[in-house]
Amino acid sequence: MTQETVKAVFKRYEMETVLNEEGKEVQQKVTPAVVVETVSGSVPFDFGKDLDELIEIFDMDRELIYYHAVSSLRVGLQNWIRGSLAQGATQEKMLEDVKKWDPPTGKPRGKSKIDRVKELLSKLSPEEREAILAGDDPEEGDEGVDVE
Repeated sequence: MTQETVKAVFKRYEMETVLNEEGKEVQQKVTPAVVVETVSGSVPFDFGKDLDELIEIFDMDRELIYYHAVSSLRVGLQNWIRGSLAQGATQEKMLEDVKKWDPPTGKPRGKSKIDRVKELLSKLSPEEREAILAGDDPEEGDEGVDVE
């Protein structure tokens, strides 16, 4: 089960048409966007654990799932192109680099909280580790102890 959260920003633009003496439009003035409202919402949703469960949940055939996957991959590739252009890549460089492009995995990057805690605990002495796991503060009364 995942928690899908979306933030939506609603903007308003104002347009003004400028007319000449004959009443013909000569210019359009557009004011910058003004944020009218920002809202967010979150819902839990079960996408299943694999392709077979996904097909069962949505009662879809494999072909439709394929088209949704291609659509998502296309967005990932477009984001890669935008990032490459922002870094000054040329068309030739992108044509070469795209051969090595991997789609985004959707998996969290970096270490999980549990992995970070395990790593920090491994750096402690057995006594410090035991004290922390027992709920005691091993640094109480000890100034400047560095556990990293």
